[in-house]
Amino acid sequence: MPYLGSEDTLKELKRALSNPHVQADGLRYRNVIQRVIRYMTQGVDVSSIFMEMVKASATVDIVQKKLVYLYMCIYAPLKPDLALLAINTLCKDCSDPNPMVRDGALVNELYSLLRDQDPIVVVNCLRALEEILEHEGGVVINKPIAHHLLNRMPDLDQWGQSEVLAFLLRYKPRCEEEVFDILNLLDGYLKSSSSSVVMAATKLFLVLARAFPHVQTDVLVRAKGPLLAACTSESRELCFTALCHVRQILDSLPGHFSSHYKKFFCSYSEPHYIKYQKMEVLCRLVNDENMQQILEELRGYCTDVSVELAQRAIFAIGNIARTYTQQCVKILTELLELKQDHITSAVVQVFRDLVWLCPQCTECVSQALSGCEETIQDTEGKQALIWLLGVHGERVPNAPYVLEDFVENVKSEAFSIVKVELLTALVRLFIARPAECQDMLGRLLYYCIGKYLLSKMAVVL
Repeated sequence: MPYLGSEDTLKELKRALSNPHVQADGLRYRNVIQRVIRYMTQGVDVSSIFMEMVKASATVDIVQKKLVYLYMCIYAPLKPDLALLAINTLCKDCSDPNPMVRDGALVNELYSLLRDQDPIVVVNCLRALEEILEHEGGVVINKPIAHHLLNRMPDLDQWGQSEVLAFLLRYKPRCEEEVFDILNLLDGYLKSSSSSVVMAATKLFLVLARAFPHVQTDVLVRAKGPLLAACTSESRELCFTALCHVRQILDSLPGHFSSHYKKFFCSYSEPHYIKYQKMEVLCRLVNDENMQQILEELRGYCTDVSVELAQRAIFAIGNIARTYTQQCVKILTELLELKQDHITSAVVQVFRDLVWLCPQCTECVSQALSGCEETIQDTEGKQALIWLLGVHGERVPNAPYVLEDFVENVKSEAFSIVKVELLTALVRLFIARPAECQDMLGRLLYYCIGKYLLSKMAVVL
């Protein structure tokens, strides 16, 4: 029995593929082709039987066609002259009434065109294959294709380089040596003038060097400069993308951009979606050295003419308050003095979350709640205020009287969730201050029970 990969094995396969009796038996013929594919996937060089495999493509057996197409995709670049012999068969298959045959022929032709001399053709073939093979997981990047694409990178424009780097994410090198060979080839693209190429190369670096944390850290340090430049780019799309990358990097390296925090201060002319990203980044860059400057910057955004932007800034200060509680609570309390509906609502919502996470600030928060009920109009703000008065009402002198105002207006309240919150808060406060809450709790229960009975009668009728 000839050993795997020996010359005798290849001769045996060649004789079997050329045997008329084997060709006449469809099952035997397919089994021989499957043996060829198996050897090929095990790393055996079976390119010497290319001619016989080309002949095997002239069949109505779809499974056999796909096996032969797989073989030709791998070895056609090594046998370009013989590959021309398959063109007629492929052209016929492209016009075959069977869509599976047409698809296989087209895919095979596109894979062959990845070796085209024109770099634009190479990239377009990758995109076409990705679309055609969408339901099968997209284009397959094996070792020959991966190394071919890496060697063609210098011929591609910046768009093509970004595309190819994205496709190379699918390739998994087989050994450590191959990993570092690929990383060496990619090294120059970390210095590209194109931010998209730098980001694509960085992402591929991080994926390939997953087992080498020191390499990943070095790459992120080298990518800092291009990223910061992109974050201040006049292109809004590029700026937004760079900010998203910065946020991802901060997941791995917290504080990586802390010394450059001013790069993430918002400009008046920037669109809101960029400002939101920058505020998210600023929250994660706060440290003892820059805390005061960042808080002052965010405080300025809290009075922006845009309601949503102002509230986002307040919520950002609330996130920082988990670490720097005293300084943030002081700023938030001062914002309440502005008596602006949307500002007061956002601050009270932050207070509600903060007393859960930082119980030490409960006293300060409780003292700041007085008068908030006169300003808040929106549902979220009302809920937050009512919850605070119910849970910490024993610390707020006028808590029962504030809740009584809500009880008096409960009939005109449009949102059931506010009514439920009010009932829950009054029951809680009744336990702490029963004398002041008994009468209003009775009235609220009377209203709720009557409302419930009316709804039941409406269903019956």
